[in-house]
Amino acid sequence: MVVEVPDTSLDTDRVKGKTYGSAGIAEYWIMNLVDRCIEVYTRPDAASELGHASHKIFRANESIELHIAGQDLGALAVTALLP
Repeated sequence: MVVEVPDTSLDTDRVKGKTYGSAGIAEYWIMNLVDRCIEVYTRPDAASELGHASHKIFRANESIELHIAGQDLGALAVTALLP
């Protein structure tokens, strides 16, 4: 899993997803400080424009279910992760 926290390089960090997907990184998160949301990219796919087959945006009033190595680790509130 890779997490980027850009404040001025949002477009650049979105492009990095292609590299991470090609490298087989299972999850890639962008903590989007500008729009106060978290972009979650999963299911690496080098052929995809985003580098991952799945992309979801989680807003301030939502939570993200965290699964690592097949284990359910509970939910993280987006507001708890953003400054």
